[in-house]
Amino acid sequence: MRQLEAKLGVVLLNRTSRSVAVTDAERRLVEEAGPGLAKGTFSTFVSIWELERGHKN
Repeated sequence: MRQLEAKLGVVLLNRTSRSVAVTDAERRLVEEAGPGLAKGTFSTFVSIWELERGHKN
């Protein structure tokens, strides 16, 4: 995700050690790319983030 953000030159997710939140740029991505694609992408990244931190099995 960070590589995508670097390529786009924007932050899509605000990250802390306990949460992930979308930014205005991510909201625009949802609007422009289509809700299905963007929602699936966001859900995938959140799942990966949770797995990396041991929040899910």
